[in-house]
Amino acid sequence: GGYPITTRRADIRSRRADNHTLAAPSPLMPAAKVTARSVSTNWADAVSSISLISALVFGFSVSTFSERIGDTETFLDQIFCALMGVTIGCSAVATCTLSLQYYFIKRLLDVNPTAIPQFLASTSLARDLVGHKLTWLSLVMYIGALAVLAIDKLSGESAVVAGVTFLASAITIVFMGSFLARQNKAAEKASG
Repeated sequence: GGYPITTRRADIRSRRADNHTLAAPSPLMPAAKVTARSVSTNWADAVSSISLISALVFGFSVSTFSERIGDTETFLDQIFCALMGVTIGCSAVATCTLSLQYYFIKRLLDVNPTAIPQFLASTSLARDLVGHKLTWLSLVMYIGALAVLAIDKLSGESAVVAGVTFLASAITIVFMGSFLARQNKAAEKASG
């Protein structure tokens, strides 16, 4: 599916003159130009997709937490509430941070696309540490809270299977996220 490569090359070549060339073309598409606008649009898309994940985790967390209000006060309920509090707080901050990043990147696209690399560099701490890390932390905490809830509400082997499955999912997310982050850093270093 999609357009043939030659069409994409022609589309990229026909972009407006204010889309200043930033880097050499990729070896996979030798005729393509990498422009400030295309790089900035890719950054905006990446930020918006993580913001969406964070917003979904926030919504699921608030919904799950509100369903549990008023239940009995066992030790597992207290652990569940603590995990949900961390989840809701982390995902709310991450959603706001990444939504604002997306807003300002899109705004700069219309006003001054060449200022976006400087904006991305100066806001990398907020985006990477606050936005990205809190999103993944909130997702892992949510899955951990679901494991605690399953262990608390189910009995026998069902509780063990559900708890282990949820915890294994959380651990897999942590390892996969770490692996992909390392691969991304290595690719960024190799490209320049």
